[in-house]
Amino acid sequence: MEEMSPEQKAKERLLKFQQAKAKAEAEKASHSSFPKEDLPEFKACVLNKDKPKILRLMGNSPLMREKPTDPIIVKRSMCVDDEGHWATVILSDDREHPINRLFRTIIGKYKYDKETKTRTYDNVGKPSFERFMRNGKPKEKCTAIEKGMQPDTYYLFNCIDKTDDWCKENKHTKILCWDSTSKEVDGEMRTYFTYGVKPSFYNEVFDIKCTELNRMYDQFDIVAMRLKEKKGDSYLTILTPEQKTAISNLGLDPSKVTMEYLTDEEENYEMYKLEDLPFISRATNCGFFLSKFSRLIKQTDMDFNNGEPILYNAFVEWKEKELAELKAKNGETASNETAVAKEPKEEVAEEQIEVESEMSSELPSEVEEPTPTVAKKVVKTAKFDALALKSVFPYIDKLTEEERTLITGYDSEKEELTFKEGTDLAECPCSCTIADAFTSCPKCGSIFG
Repeated sequence: MEEMSPEQKAKERLLKFQQAKAKAEAEKASHSSFPKEDLPEFKACVLNKDKPKILRLMGNSPLMREKPTDPIIVKRSMCVDDEGHWATVILSDDREHPINRLFRTIIGKYKYDKETKTRTYDNVGKPSFERFMRNGKPKEKCTAIEKGMQPDTYYLFNCIDKTDDWCKENKHTKILCWDSTSKEVDGEMRTYFTYGVKPSFYNEVFDIKCTELNRMYDQFDIVAMRLKEKKGDSYLTILTPEQKTAISNLGLDPSKVTMEYLTDEEENYEMYKLEDLPFISRATNCGFFLSKFSRLIKQTDMDFNNGEPILYNAFVEWKEKELAELKAKNGETASNETAVAKEPKEEVAEEQIEVESEMSSELPSEVEEPTPTVAKKVVKTAKFDALALKSVFPYIDKLTEEERTLITGYDSEKEELTFKEGTDLAECPCSCTIADAFTSCPKCGSIFG
């Protein structure tokens, strides 16, 4: 067989990677099959640190909801996706939802030390576990109490903000927010919010203040303030109407903080629907998650299911069910191909989460690839085992034995594999440098040819 010229090799190599890239993009698009939705607009009441607010919380207890406007509990996580970007992930109440199954599988069993408030996990060392817990942070910057991609709980509330007259003038409540931050986008300043409040806020109001006053929280005002510095055991101050001196010390007029019942006008204020809000309270659909975290799902199957696509298939099946339900709800008969052409709705959320994370001390503030745990030196020995690099290249075991013999080590300075002298090299669409002879990518799993 006549040997190919360098020009022919280059053309064939280019064709292979164009095909691989097209396949990867097609797979991602096939999962982004839900129509685009814009982030809802709300008038926010933000608990900025050291800035007190006079509030009247509205609605029934989240455990006794009767209306869409009643408070609701949301489990929301901010995760770094396959491409290193922030994405909002909201967990479903259904224990069997694939995202819940994935998270449970990765976290696995652990022991909790009450004194040090740390957990010792059985799955430490598994690539999917390490990525989950680092959530974009380098290993050396992670602590023993790192939560990674595990969700935080938020309570969404309508409230009457008495710190200003907006609610009174507009006959409308605001949505209570834990925090906010601003960022310049295309020459304009945009504000992004962390919707809802933490369980510590709800517990202080409901378990303590409501019990002390023997009233539901919509029957008295509170002064709420987050603190920059810890006071006692809390970073939160909640005051009730009888604490007049403490209210005055915050620079507020105690007469504005009352135990009076809501007026007829206030009871009829328009309120925001809090359930089923995209990016805020609606469970993340599987199509979006597949388009953003397919590598994590596949790696988890590699780590815990012997490579069988058990979890991956569960996501695909659930996605089809969600899409069918959406079409039935909207009375649509359009095919998947038509839906795929639409821009995925969740793309709006990435920027929101990227900005929110910069402001929260409880969230990672850097988006970096996990630092490889292998040695700093380039390994070059005849006995080198390429499979030892599986924590860095999760699909390296999919290479044939002959293909793996081309690998001589790993250069952690450049974060690249090293190869035998004379090996023709190429670049995968995921930017990983590989041998031209490889039939798949050891980093992202893309198959060529």
